[in-house]
Amino acid sequence: MHKSITVAFLLLICNVSFSQTQKVSTKWDNGKIASQGVTLNGFEHGKWEYFDREGRLMQEIEYDRGVANGKITYYYRNGKKQNEGHFSQGIHDGAFFEWYENGNLKSSGQYDFAIKIGSWKQFYENGKLEKEEYFIDGQPRIITAISKNEDTLVFNGKGYYKGFYPNGKLLEEGAINDSLPQGLWIFYFSSGAKKEEGTFTNGLKTGTWTSWFPNGNKRSTINNQNGENCEWFENGVQATQGYIENGKKTGDWSFWNENGTLIKKATYKADKYDGKVITYYQTGIEKSKINFIDGRMHGHALWYFEDGKTDIEGNFADSLQHGHWIYYRTDGDKGNEGDYNKGELDGKWTWYYSGNRMWKTGYYDRGIRVGHWLYLYEDSTKFKEGNYKNGKEHGLWQTWYENGQLNVSGYFKNGLMDSLWSGWYENGQKYYEVNYTDHVLNGESKYWYDNGKLMSEENYKNGQLHGIFKTFQHNGKIIMSGNYANGLKHGEFKYFDQLNEKVALREETWVNDRPNGTWITRHKYGSVESIRNFQNGKKHGLLRFTEPDGTIVYEAQYKNDKLVKTIVDKKDPEKAKDKRRR
Repeated sequence: MHKSITVAFLLLICNVSFSQTQKVSTKWDNGKIASQGVTLNGFEHGKWEYFDREGRLMQEIEYDRGVANGKITYYYRNGKKQNEGHFSQGIHDGAFFEWYENGNLKSSGQYDFAIKIGSWKQFYENGKLEKEEYFIDGQPRIITAISKNEDTLVFNGKGYYKGFYPNGKLLEEGAINDSLPQGLWIFYFSSGAKKEEGTFTNGLKTGTWTSWFPNGNKRSTINNQNGENCEWFENGVQATQGYIENGKKTGDWSFWNENGTLIKKATYKADKYDGKVITYYQTGIEKSKINFIDGRMHGHALWYFEDGKTDIEGNFADSLQHGHWIYYRTDGDKGNEGDYNKGELDGKWTWYYSGNRMWKTGYYDRGIRVGHWLYLYEDSTKFKEGNYKNGKEHGLWQTWYENGQLNVSGYFKNGLMDSLWSGWYENGQKYYEVNYTDHVLNGESKYWYDNGKLMSEENYKNGQLHGIFKTFQHNGKIIMSGNYANGLKHGEFKYFDQLNEKVALREETWVNDRPNGTWITRHKYGSVESIRNFQNGKKHGLLRFTEPDGTIVYEAQYKNDKLVKTIVDKKDPEKAKDKRRR
């Protein structure tokens, strides 16, 4: 009964170049113009024309920054107009006309922001009037209808209407009174087979309506006001069965799949779930069982695995999880359980390993972790324990190895590591002691090897190394010692022989992370290998390299990182003639 047109833009193969405001044309791969118009900041603007590969005009569209706004016209290949309408920011608005390829008017009407309004007329290809409708609130009322052989079917809103497919087959038929469908109406497939039939009262479907598939099998019997409603699949298997009261679903309804397997049973009240709703797997085993009141989940609810074992069980209050809930593992044991309060985790919750052995347990306050939390290994020995405050770790927290030995112990303050933290090796030896202030290292930190020997000694201030810094070998002998100030090397650094800790193989002096003063390196037996002097990070003063027996192989004077003179150079004696160097 109704005809509509969809605006479809031509797909073009083209290369486009544009600037802020510029005339643009694109071409097909055969060189002919594909489109032309103006762009504004990269968007089509104003009137654009689109052509086919043979150069024939196919579309004219008016744009406002890339959005259809104004008149749009489509053309047949013979150059005659196909349809023409107006758009307001991409929406049909205003007069619309459609023509046959011979130039005769096909339809005309008016849109009000995509909704048909007022009088709409349709014409036969010979130009004769076919039908006039009047739209109110988007719904059509037939004023006039004339058959192809010029018989008047409807006049002044009264008559017996017949609509036809383009192939001449009957599409629909029924009485019109006061411009609205009245009484029995029948609709047909293009093959001539009956598609649907039922009764209209003042344009509204009333009573029982029956529909069929193209193969003749019944599709549905629908009672729009009161009575039983049934639907079938095309293979003849029933799909739904239930009752309508005052136009709304009521009572028990059943739903099947195409194989005839029941997939859902539901109880309705005024089109809303009210009572039990049960769903089923393809095997017929229950999948879920949920209670509803006035369309909202309320009361006990159950979900099942496909083997029939319980998956989830709990309660709803006004469609929010409320009360005790249990989630099960596929082996039938519990996975976790706890309470909800109006959709939020609340109270004690416990998680389990297989065999219902506890994994972890703790408390929530309206979805936020609080209070004591305990984590266990699978053998039920402690893994981790501590407290939460407002969803953040707070107070003493500890972790253990599986053998029961304490692993880590320390304090949190509102989710941040704070105060002393200690760690142990699995053999019980102390691993470290570090101090934090608001999750930042602060104060002394010590680390030990698993044999109990000190590994390192560090000091921090606001997360930066500050103060004494020492490292040690596994046997307890010192490797190096130094000093930091606010994260920068500052003071004396010594690096010791790993076989003889009394020998400092390297001595350095730093000021604010820059070399400063005398630096000395030694051969492994203690004799001096080199002496270098620095000032503010630059070589300044004596620089000397010696053999293990004390023989000088190179000696020079530097000033501000520049060589002043070479005193000794065994590799190049000519340089050592006390000549000043620039």
